[in-house]
Amino acid sequence: MLSSLTRDKEDLVTVLNETLSLPNVSDLDLVSVLDWSVEGARNALGSVHQHRSRVPGDQIERAKTFPVRPRSGALATQSLVDDLTRVVRSHPAYRSATVIIGGPDSLGEVPNLRTRLARGLAAATGKDLVILHWPAWRIAGGALSASALERRLHGPCLVVDDIWTDGATMTAIARLARASGADRVYGLAATMSHRDEDGV
Repeated sequence: MLSSLTRDKEDLVTVLNETLSLPNVSDLDLVSVLDWSVEGARNALGSVHQHRSRVPGDQIERAKTFPVRPRSGALATQSLVDDLTRVVRSHPAYRSATVIIGGPDSLGEVPNLRTRLARGLAAATGKDLVILHWPAWRIAGGALSASALERRLHGPCLVVDDIWTDGATMTAIARLARASGADRVYGLAATMSHRDEDGV
């Protein structure tokens, strides 16, 4: 069947088969993750096989080592940016976004992973970039108490995150983006947190 499709449609079908689209989430028009689950940091990289794995969940754990292992962390981050870029270029909704929103970040010496992913993705796709910063931006009981988004938005926006857990951060950012003028807000995360029945 793929042989009868144009290259663009073939790329889209491939991306849709390789990512997980989440059910409709309030304030987000579309949410996708690159892979289905990631073990928590407490279980990170226990074996050589895991250490060499290139799946996004394992790459997340390697990317988080950037402050202590800059080379390994940078390579893992770039691998994730490459995967996210392929999804954005292949999916018409993500491709239509004019602004990428990342963060929140603490303005520390080393940007957090979600900020590094958003920066890399914006650079690779040529889209505008907005980074939210703590403590000016907060989630208080699911509501926005203040905002570091100091510009008006227009058209569709793409919120980037490293790990989707319950969607609270991404949903709050989506509300903020809509209040700032975005007409559509899409979410894209590198991986989805896996929780057992006890919520651990």
